[in-house]
Amino acid sequence: NLAMFFDQEGNLIKTFGERGTGPGQCISPLGIRADTQGRLWIAEEGNCRIDIVDSEGVWLFSTGECGEAPDQFLNPHEIRFYNDMAFLTDSSQNTIKGYDMAGHFLREFGGEVHDPSLRSLGELAIDAAGRVFVADEKNSRIVVFDQEGELLYTIGRQGTGLDEFVDDVEGLGFDSAGRLFALNEKGGWISVFTSEGQLLA
Repeated sequence: NLAMFFDQEGNLIKTFGERGTGPGQCISPLGIRADTQGRLWIAEEGNCRIDIVDSEGVWLFSTGECGEAPDQFLNPHEIRFYNDMAFLTDSSQNTIKGYDMAGHFLREFGGEVHDPSLRSLGELAIDAAGRVFVADEKNSRIVVFDQEGELLYTIGRQGTGLDEFVDDVEGLGFDSAGRLFALNEKGGWISVFTSEGQLLA
């Protein structure tokens, strides 16, 4: 129930948080990401919220609470930023939520996807064009949305090919050339795609 800060050599500098429900306290933190202001956004599974702390680990504010409403969380997981918005996945609601940098809820999307519906959303990545790539883990695919939440296309399916996923998609990220790297944990390899979903390696 701690966020731990290390220097570039791997030395522990400080910790933030203690177990509890109050300001500056945590229960089961899952994801952490730094924004352009140097603040850290911490996704807390146990308290169903996002904590925002400064670069020294001082608590600033929190957003969200437990519930199934669009501005509430059941299981906040991953955090990414694009321009002046934070995008977060909720792996139990199977939705993506958008917030401004002050922590105000703006929109929710993903729940309208069917055939099949989203199941256990996890990792999140955003390309240079602002497209939102989400690991739809239990459907063994990547789902791509625009900034407003419109479904654009999907990448992959369950299978054993390099452009398929044996089971969960466990990691997503873009390199400086705009290539999408997807971790196929149970397959034991990393697949590389263009941002349009074409397999490269």
